[in-house]
Amino acid sequence: MLARQCHFAMIDRFYLSLSLLSVRYPGSHSMNKSYKLVFNRSLGAMQVAPETASRSQGGQVIKPLAGAVMLALLGSVQYAYALPGSCALSGSGVWSTACAGDSGAPGDAGFAAIATSGGTGGDAATGSGFDLESAENFSGGDGGTGGNNTVAGNGGAGGAGLRGDTFQLINRGSIYGGDGGAGGVGTEGGDGGNGGAGISGYGFTLTNALGATIRGGDAGVGGAGTLSGASGIAGAGIISTGDSTIYNSGTISGGVGGNAIKLTGSGNKLVLLSGSAIFGDVQAGNATVQVGDTGGLYISSSINGDFTLGSGGVFSIAAQSLDTEVGFSRLLVTHDATLHSGSQAYVNVAAVNTLAVGDTLNKVLSTPMGTLTGNFSQVQDNSALFDFLSLATEGVGGFVDFKIVQAANTSVTSSAQANNNNPALGAARVLDQIIASGGGTPAMQQVVTNLGQLATEQQVSDAASQTLPLLVGSSQAATNNAANAVGNVLKGRIKGQSSGEALLSEGELWLQPFGTWARQDKRDGVAGFDVDTHGLVFGGDVALSAQGRVGLAIAYANSRVDGDSQAAPNSAEMDLYQLIGYGSYDLDAATQLSWQLDYGQGRTDGKRQILFMGSTAKSSYTSHIAHAGIALSHDYVISDATTLTPALRADYSWIRDEGYREKGADALNLDVDSRTTDSLILGLDGELVHAFDARLQATAKLGVGYDVLNEQASITSAYAGAPGLGFVTEGLEPSPWLARAGLGLSYRVSDSAELSANYDAEYREDFLSHSASLTARWAF
Repeated sequence: MLARQCHFAMIDRFYLSLSLLSVRYPGSHSMNKSYKLVFNRSLGAMQVAPETASRSQGGQVIKPLAGAVMLALLGSVQYAYALPGSCALSGSGVWSTACAGDSGAPGDAGFAAIATSGGTGGDAATGSGFDLESAENFSGGDGGTGGNNTVAGNGGAGGAGLRGDTFQLINRGSIYGGDGGAGGVGTEGGDGGNGGAGISGYGFTLTNALGATIRGGDAGVGGAGTLSGASGIAGAGIISTGDSTIYNSGTISGGVGGNAIKLTGSGNKLVLLSGSAIFGDVQAGNATVQVGDTGGLYISSSINGDFTLGSGGVFSIAAQSLDTEVGFSRLLVTHDATLHSGSQAYVNVAAVNTLAVGDTLNKVLSTPMGTLTGNFSQVQDNSALFDFLSLATEGVGGFVDFKIVQAANTSVTSSAQANNNNPALGAARVLDQIIASGGGTPAMQQVVTNLGQLATEQQVSDAASQTLPLLVGSSQAATNNAANAVGNVLKGRIKGQSSGEALLSEGELWLQPFGTWARQDKRDGVAGFDVDTHGLVFGGDVALSAQGRVGLAIAYANSRVDGDSQAAPNSAEMDLYQLIGYGSYDLDAATQLSWQLDYGQGRTDGKRQILFMGSTAKSSYTSHIAHAGIALSHDYVISDATTLTPALRADYSWIRDEGYREKGADALNLDVDSRTTDSLILGLDGELVHAFDARLQATAKLGVGYDVLNEQASITSAYAGAPGLGFVTEGLEPSPWLARAGLGLSYRVSDSAELSANYDAEYREDFLSHSASLTARWAF
């Protein structure tokens, strides 16, 4: 039964559509089919194509019937339409069925001296959204041969090996496009059909594994005649119209003379991995073409054909050294390479490498047997300090080199400034000089190389911090904190002699273990630190007269210092030994003048982790510490049990660190000059003592001080790899104002022995210290 409906529309000047509905024939299911009759201007003939390509299960191909109906209705016309894929890919998993598209039907003599064209080959597989791995073969159907007549028919186009969108496929087998059909023979020979693509689609991710093959179909040859037909266009191995990623370790080729890969639209990426073999032209358009992977694969790959990179395209390589075998990725093009204006390159230097300013990556792109036209407009990279210049030698046998230069807009100094890293500015300027000179010694060249692999200004700034002296030059502040912990013990001892404590005898011995915990927060860009100090003081004093008393003590303290910087980890351990003399003199019954003199020597062992080099610098040096203090106090008796004692005091401290040279960090070991620092703190303190009974009493202390010198820590040093380029590191500048407070409790065990416990705290802006001590004293 055949129902006919004809309708016409004008498209490209002439378009005729014919619909045939309700086609039924023996052995088939009932189905509706719609066909259209199209005038092909290039062929000068009519063609029939189905408006739908589906057929019901068990049905028979209706091409013969459709052709007969068309010829019966309109005379000699051509019919050509694509058959559905023989495999419909879906889901996920492993595909284990070979797929082959149907061949297009051959054309025939047609009508009125005009032969029909060959039918289009069917796609081997179609689908979208699937995620499969396959070791099978996919073969698109060949196009049918054109019919023979005075005006011969054209050959049909070959089908695709796989056609689809937004899929993921790992190919371990082979995928072939169908060949185009040959043109028919006649006075006017028919044109050959185009070859089918191996894979064609949009938004897919394809991995062509080692040993796998993707190939486009060959073009059909033109038919012979007085006027011979033209050959078709060979099918491309892979066609993507956008947003596809292709990883290739296998073989990709077009049909004879065809493109291996044709990428159009945006968002495409082609990654050439080890084993990659490409035969045929690569039309990359605006895609990214990456040679090697980002995980450290440095390979040479080739394109056996032409290579074209569009104005938005990117050529990407990885680099670790100048070794032409495994040092950096390269692409060899056997025919011509064209780099359109606006095309860019990208170099991944994030892996450990030995590159330096002045080095050249030779022939990253070369055309030894072809012609190079154009150059990359710019080269981007993931190094904050290095830039790459693209140097193109155009013409026959042309090539592109990448020369490494110091970044024009980024330096170690600018990186430190951008991150408010003021302490590192001195070191940064020296590092910039070293980079500009190429590094000098091999060890310092490695430093330059490692700096060059850093990707951001933050990383460069952190690296500069890692090269600074121990604790950013603030190690003396930690030493001073340990010395003060001992000094505070003596201050309490001297005060006790005139603040209501009864003497056990004319001579007393005492022993005091103590612990101090201090934290310095980050201040003005200088990283802080934590100090834990534990120690022991042993002393004794005697009365020289009714008004005067003198004493002598020895002290040992051990401090552990941990820097707060995660970017530049530092730590130190200090041992401090001190000898202290102290005394007091009663000016009257309520007024006392007290003094303290002490000298100490410390030994500091420090470690600096230089993370960007993977090394640790170790140091060991001696410090000398001296202190002199004087106080004037007066007792105010509030009640029989309570006494208030205010005091004016002045304390001068002096610290000298000997110079030293680090070990363990090669070129970045520091030669550190000796240095001194001092302070003069004027203070006002008050102590309140309350006796609960003859044996138990409590004390409370509160005071304020001001450092009239208040020096900022600074230290001069030079890298072992560049001894002539010294630099100054500015460390902490503490607040001159400080506040201190304390609580104590003492208990007289007997007429000749006493125990006491004390807590003291000292605060400066961004600094807080806590101390706790136990004291035992007894008469002799």
